[in-house]
Amino acid sequence: MSASAAATLRTSRAPESRSGQVRTTTRAAGRAEPQRPSKTWSVLFGASAVALAAGLRVWTGLLFADLGYEHVRAVDLGERLEIERQALEDELASLRSTDFLEAEAGRRLGLGPPSAGQVVDLRSEPREPGAADVRAAQAASGAQP
Repeated sequence: MSASAAATLRTSRAPESRSGQVRTTTRAAGRAEPQRPSKTWSVLFGASAVALAAGLRVWTGLLFADLGYEHVRAVDLGERLEIERQALEDELASLRSTDFLEAEAGRRLGLGPPSAGQVVDLRSEPREPGAADVRAAQAASGAQP
């Protein structure tokens, strides 16, 4: 190193650290050189990153395990509900059957089969068109009365 370059180099003292050591930085021609972090900080940062990654890995593992158990419970509930739905459909079909309705009408309401002549089927008897039928037919065809 030349004498002029050595003259431009200055040594400045940084404040003392907690351990009592003095850190120095060398400046050349008024420009500060960046300090490199000490090994302690590098190791501490690396260990923190590894601990964070391990914690994240464990947390996601637990999260997925919990989701798996929840999925199994949901599938079991779906199967139970499907069985219950099928049982309710079977019960509804039996309640709507004519045999069941006939038995319940007799038991609860005291009803029985109709006696002869009690039911009259109006469609089977011939009927002559009345005035109301003639007016309805004319209105449908658009003719005037």
